[in-house]
Amino acid sequence: MMQREAVSGSQPQNITPIPGDTVTSIKGFAFLDLVILSMLESVPMTGYVLKKRLVSQFRLKASYGTLYPKLRSLEKEGIIRSSKVRGGFASRSSGISYELTAAGKKSLESNLQSFDGFLRRIRQKEFEADSQLSASRY
Repeated sequence: MMQREAVSGSQPQNITPIPGDTVTSIKGFAFLDLVILSMLESVPMTGYVLKKRLVSQFRLKASYGTLYPKLRSLEKEGIIRSSKVRGGFASRSSGISYELTAAGKKSLESNLQSFDGFLRRIRQKEFEADSQLSASRY
């Protein structure tokens, strides 16, 4: 199993991984950012719904104290935007909904490609290690 490592302080300490979660950041882009952006790609959501879906779809428990500052940071960077809503995905009669901006869509695509490359490198290293192990047996 890989060691969990935060890159340059980008990973908040109050995220509780559920067993099976092993990657927290890729080249400084936090795994949580990638998950949030991927969830917002198809439909705007409130922070409440994002939090619930982090657990149900990605098995990642993030406190509201982690999630809302992360959302504000992504909004400040122009990656997402917020708007007040009534009903819909809000847990109460009103709330704040978040959606991807055009820059957010580009960021998501770029970081998904980086993540895919990261996973390919891991698979390649596993293959090389298996090949070396097999060769050393003979």
